[in-house]
Amino acid sequence: MVIFSAIIGILSGWLGGHFYTRHVIEALPRSVQIRISIDSTNKPNSTDTGVPSWNTSDIEHRLKQTLRSCWTTLKTGQSVHIELVEEAAAPAQIGWTVESGLRTEYNGRVRFTKGALPFGGLAMSDGEGNTTISKTKTAEHVAGLPPSGTVVNDIFWSNYMAHEMFWLNVAEKHDNKLAPENDIANPNIKASRPIDICPQSCRSLIRAMDLRQR
Repeated sequence: MVIFSAIIGILSGWLGGHFYTRHVIEALPRSVQIRISIDSTNKPNSTDTGVPSWNTSDIEHRLKQTLRSCWTTLKTGQSVHIELVEEAAAPAQIGWTVESGLRTEYNGRVRFTKGALPFGGLAMSDGEGNTTISKTKTAEHVAGLPPSGTVVNDIFWSNYMAHEMFWLNVAEKHDNKLAPENDIANPNIKASRPIDICPQSCRSLIRAMDLRQR
């Protein structure tokens, strides 16, 4: 009995120390890189009737603006760097790169198709870094918006990048229709208003990156 208690004590001390060490390490100054690869061979263009135009630079800028409110809650010295790049071939590795037990870099890939997606959705993400967007469903969605539902191109696309790539892929979460209206977790994204990030969703994003809030 004494030996058993001693073993439990040793294990408890090791586990507690391990948790404490990881918590301290995750709070240290460091940066996480998010690189989103856009399929340049089939991105939306002027021949895609009814589909909002795609400008990678504008979308990247808007996406950074949209997510900044969440990144400002990071511990001092921590940061998230986002880059959207157009390229024909997909990155050799999709998903998270882990170094010393911590997530350091994420590679995502965005593809476009004119065909239908499972369940008739506008976009589909596998939770592992791959997002496919249906141009046909996008055009139908935009056409079905009320007259007051003006589409602002960079806002429209950055909202979907935030939900599909960051919420579903980077954070490995699921659609949450019970989340606040226009929140990053809610799939019912607006076309002309930048998404919001409620405190709970922000915390989930940051924890998924092995980072910490102040």
